[in-house]
Amino acid sequence: MASTIVARRAIASTSRCHLSQPSSSRVSGAVATRYFSSSVSRRADSDDGSKKQGFFSWLRSDLTEKVIKDQPSASEVEAAKQAQEAQGEANLFDSVSRKIESREQEELRKAVGGDVPEGMTAAEARRMMKRKAGKPAHTEHRYSTASFKISHRKLNALGRQISGKPIDQAVLQMMFSEKKASTRIKSMLCIARDHAVDYKGLDRSRLVVSQAWVEKGSKQKRVDIKGRGRTGIKEHVNARLRVILSHGLTYEERIAKEHAYKLGKIRSPGLMREDTPVRNYGPAWAW
Repeated sequence: MASTIVARRAIASTSRCHLSQPSSSRVSGAVATRYFSSSVSRRADSDDGSKKQGFFSWLRSDLTEKVIKDQPSASEVEAAKQAQEAQGEANLFDSVSRKIESREQEELRKAVGGDVPEGMTAAEARRMMKRKAGKPAHTEHRYSTASFKISHRKLNALGRQISGKPIDQAVLQMMFSEKKASTRIKSMLCIARDHAVDYKGLDRSRLVVSQAWVEKGSKQKRVDIKGRGRTGIKEHVNARLRVILSHGLTYEERIAKEHAYKLGKIRSPGLMREDTPVRNYGPAWAW
């Protein structure tokens, strides 16, 4: 009853406003009045009295329900696409993308070695593979000195001295070297050895300086004061030494390898190192 009274008052107020307007505005006002009265009556019919709902709230809820009801589900959309593809009426881009996805899933399945969960991307599959495989074992460790003031030729002589030697022997060489940069290189080798053993799990008894090379650093230009008011530019060169520590032969293994190499070079008619019998030998020596 109350909603009907409210509707009548609204219609009366709009009709009074329309009397003072031109005829064209009266027609549009009448249309608006009918729409407003119908919306108010619908609102009054839908209102159960327990909760009051505004016009815009009712409009929003009504439209949302219609949109949700009319929207098809994902399974229905996929079934419709498959039916179109079976009939040969599917979208070209959808079919190509579906083939690419199936190919990627097959590659991921082969790489992972099992079924790939639905929705998993390639990056996630690679991360899962890394977790399954575990971290790869380290085989080498790289380290270098800082760039300091020295000629690259002088530093290269020290690099050749330690290259190919076991790490402890290289440190020993730098301890007894008379070069000024040997102290810095000895410190670098000790730090690199400790890092390789502690952080990368390499065996200290098998560590060797597999590679050592020199890199040129930046050149610092300074003013060179000369006599009689003359000046020049003097360049101070810098360099650094880089090394790679990796597993190599121990001292005993290296000695055994050298012994086997020298033994294989022996050539003598009185020594026979083969068990196969000699057949069709000649009457005299063959050399």
